[in-house]
Amino acid sequence: MNNISFQKNKIFIFFLISLFLFRMPNFQIFGGLMLHSVAALICIFVFIVIFFVFNNTYNNKKKHVEHTLILLLFLVQSISVTQSTNIIAFLLVYKNILISLIFYFLCCFYSNKNIKIFYVLILPILLNIAYQFVLIIFPYLAVNFYQNNLDSVLANLNRGRLYMQSYDEIYIPFLFLFISKKKYKRYHLPFFILIILIGTFSYISNFRSRVLMYLLSLLLSIILIYKQSFYKKIVIFLLFV
Repeated sequence: MNNISFQKNKIFIFFLISLFLFRMPNFQIFGGLMLHSVAALICIFVFIVIFFVFNNTYNNKKKHVEHTLILLLFLVQSISVTQSTNIIAFLLVYKNILISLIFYFLCCFYSNKNIKIFYVLILPILLNIAYQFVLIIFPYLAVNFYQNNLDSVLANLNRGRLYMQSYDEIYIPFLFLFISKKKYKRYHLPFFILIILIGTFSYISNFRSRVLMYLLSLLLSIILIYKQSFYKKIVIFLLFV
């Protein structure tokens, strides 16, 4: 029994690694392999082990509304294949939707370990901010990190735009969630500084979509403080989208 618990803890660590890698920019690593591809493979591995090897089940009636919305969205995306003229291109996009669905259920499965998951979601913000700062000062370093979309990165830099795939803006409500809790008082100032830094780089990026995400996240944070139950449904849906 203890051995099974140990194995499950190791699987949870793999899940955290996958989550961490997904939060980072999609860098090129070994032999042209992309970071998010490695994260996706780890995610699938964890899902198979939990639900098929360990034969765990997940059933939370309190999240019935969220599950219904997610599955409905997944169904709509799946049906759209009938309108696709390029099946290969569709499948390349569809795999991202499938991975998102797997991640959603894994997060629900590990909901009792939400604090550890939160730290793994937040830690990459510091690394992403450092990466954006370096990219502004030394833009030629992008050649060392990217391959598949290097042209897009360099083209945006030449236009004064900061290309970033991590979208740290959508995690601002989670930072406000901790700021609103008195027992996490020691984190209030660092998290508030993070929120300001995220907004600063959103503005510097010259991408209106990032600025809009930042403003929307601030709005959702207000909802978080005053109507948490309603907020949770909204955020889970937006994260999946």
